[in-house]
Amino acid sequence: MRTKKTILVRLDATGIDSISEAIGQWLSEAGEQRRNILRTRIAMEALLGKAAEHSAQAPEVMVSFHRGLGRATLTARYGGERFDPTNAAENDLDEWSDGILVSTGYYPTWRWRGKQNELSLSLPGAGIRTELVLLGCIAAAVALGLMGGTVPEGIRAVVGGYVLTLLSDAFLNLLNTFIGVMIFLSVINGICGIGNAAAFGKIGKTMVFGYLSNTFLICGVNVLACALFFHPAGGVQGNGASQFHALLEMIAGIIPGDPISPFQTRNTLQIVLVAAVVGGVLLCMNSDTTELRRWLLQTQALIMRIISAICVLLPLYIFTSLLQQFWDSGIGIFVQLWKPLVLCVLISAVLLAVTLLFTCFQVKVSPFVLVPKLMPDFLVGLSTASAATAMPLSLEINEKKLGIDPVLSNTGTPIGAMLLVGSYTLLYVITGAYLAEWYGVSVNLAWWVTLWLVCAILSMASPPVAGGTLSCLSILMTQLGIPAEGLTVGLTLTMFLDFICTGVRIPLMHLEQLSQAQRLGMLNREILCRKQ
Repeated sequence: MRTKKTILVRLDATGIDSISEAIGQWLSEAGEQRRNILRTRIAMEALLGKAAEHSAQAPEVMVSFHRGLGRATLTARYGGERFDPTNAAENDLDEWSDGILVSTGYYPTWRWRGKQNELSLSLPGAGIRTELVLLGCIAAAVALGLMGGTVPEGIRAVVGGYVLTLLSDAFLNLLNTFIGVMIFLSVINGICGIGNAAAFGKIGKTMVFGYLSNTFLICGVNVLACALFFHPAGGVQGNGASQFHALLEMIAGIIPGDPISPFQTRNTLQIVLVAAVVGGVLLCMNSDTTELRRWLLQTQALIMRIISAICVLLPLYIFTSLLQQFWDSGIGIFVQLWKPLVLCVLISAVLLAVTLLFTCFQVKVSPFVLVPKLMPDFLVGLSTASAATAMPLSLEINEKKLGIDPVLSNTGTPIGAMLLVGSYTLLYVITGAYLAEWYGVSVNLAWWVTLWLVCAILSMASPPVAGGTLSCLSILMTQLGIPAEGLTVGLTLTMFLDFICTGVRIPLMHLEQLSQAQRLGMLNREILCRKQ
C-alpha cells in the first residue's frame, strides 16, 4: 500500500511543532513502532531547528510523508540560503545528538535541489519486533533440543558437526570482521562529538567528567558484587606479588606494538587507546579536521548499517548454536540462568535505592515527591529496553517535573545516553562472570580488573542497534578468555538482562543530572518540590 501526505507551514518554532505533531500522527496511522516514531520526531525537530536558526527569514517549508515498499520517507523542502543542517561539525555539542542518530541507523540526508534545500529521513517498516523473533527461535531450539534423544546419534553428529557448526562459525567470522572497526569509530566520533576543546566550557567538562566517573565507579561496584557471588572453577589464586605482577602486565599490554595488531587480535583496550589518541588529536585540531570528522561519521554510519545487515541472520545463529548446545550439554546450562537474573534484579534495586536516597539528601527533596515523577520513564525503559525510545519523555520530565535547566537537559541527555551507562555495565559484568564460572576460566586480580575496564568501555561504545550487544559480547569473551561456544548462552542471558538494566539506567540518568544541576546552580527548586 502506498500513502502520501503533505503539509505547508512556516519554518519557525510554531511551524516545527506542527510538523512534529503531523509526523507523529502520520507514522502512528502507518503502524510504525513507537520507538521509530519518537526517534524520527527527535531527528526532524533538531534538523529543522538548525535550518530555522540559519535562515534570516522564516521561509515556507513543505513536508511530505510517503510510504511504500516497506519503508517510510519524510521529506522537507524549503527555500532560503543553501545550508546543510546535517553537518554536525558546525554545531559543537550537537554532534552528540547526531552521533546517536548515526548509531541507530536513522541518519538523515540533505541535498540542494532546484534552488531549494531538501532534507530527507527514511526508516524501515514496522515489521516484527526483534525480541519476538529471537524468543521464537529460542523456543524452537528448546523444543528440538529436548527431542534430541529421539534422533539417531549418527544423524546428530553429521547435522551438528557440519551444518550447525558451519553456520555458526560463518556468522561469527563475518561479524568479527567489523566489530573492531565499530568500536574504533564509536570512540573517535564520541570524542569529536564534544565539539572543540576551547568551546567545551565548564558545563560540558562537568558533565563528561561526572558521567565517566559515575560509569566507572558503578561498574567497579558491580564487579565487586559479582566477585562475591560467582566463583569460577579452577581460578588462579596466587600470592599478592604474583597478582600485582599480572596486573602490571595487563596494564602494559594495553599499549599496542603497532596500529594493526589490535584489530587482528580484537584487543578492545588497545583499540580504545588508539581511538582515544586519534580522537583527542582531532578534537584539539578542531576546524582543521572538519571534513575528516564528517568522513569518520559517515564511515561509522556505513559500518553500523553493515552490522545491522549481518544481524539479519542473528535468529538463524541463535537457533543453530542453541540447538547445538542442547545436543552437546543438555538443558542444565540454561536452567542455571536464574542465578544471574536474580542477582541483576537485586544489584539494580540496591543501586537505584542508594542513588535515589543520596540524591534526595543532596537536593533536599522527599523521595515520595521524586519517585512518582521518575516512574513513567522507568516503565518505558523497562518495557522497551530502549533508552532512545524514552529520550523525549526524559527531556520533558527534566524540565517540567524536575526543574533542570533546559540548556543542561538538552546537552546532558544525549551525552548521558553515551557515557552515563553505569547500570548498563551490570549486563556485561554479570554475563562475563557467569560464563567464566560455568566454563571454569582461570581468574586472578588482573582478570577482574580487565572485566571492570572492558565492561565500562563496551557499555559506552555499544551502539543501540540490532547486533550491538552481540558484537560487544563477542569482544568481551575474547578479552576474558571465555570459550566461543558460550556466546549463545551469553546472548540469551543479556536479552533478558537488557530490560532490567535499561529500566534502571533511565532514572539514574535523571538523578545524576539533578546532582549536576544542583552543583551548577541550574535547578529550579520550585518545580522540583512541586507534587504531580
